[in-house]
Amino acid sequence: MRQDDSITPDMLKSMIEKEEAVKIVDVREEWEFSRYRIPGSISMPLSRFTSLFRSLHPDEKIVMVCESGNRSEQAMQFLHYRGLKNAVNLIDGMNGWIQSGYEVEQ
Repeated sequence: MRQDDSITPDMLKSMIEKEEAVKIVDVREEWEFSRYRIPGSISMPLSRFTSLFRSLHPDEKIVMVCESGNRSEQAMQFLHYRGLKNAVNLIDGMNGWIQSGYEVEQ
């Protein structure tokens, strides 16, 4: 993974606070998403991602999220292959977000 393909929880928090246009896509399964998630994120489970990703626009800044960063890395690579180069992966996923002390919604 190239360094510019990923962002830290601190970077994402800053983007949210500055109200930058960013779409946060959580690729965990629905049962995981329903337990807790980053406020404003949308659910696109990796198990159905190949049929759901078409609603994403190539010009959008997209942050991919999962529990630890592995599944979201796969989804990001999938998007890059299909021309959505503005997708980045959240380093350490929800684990990193929570360890940084940032808010989750339930």
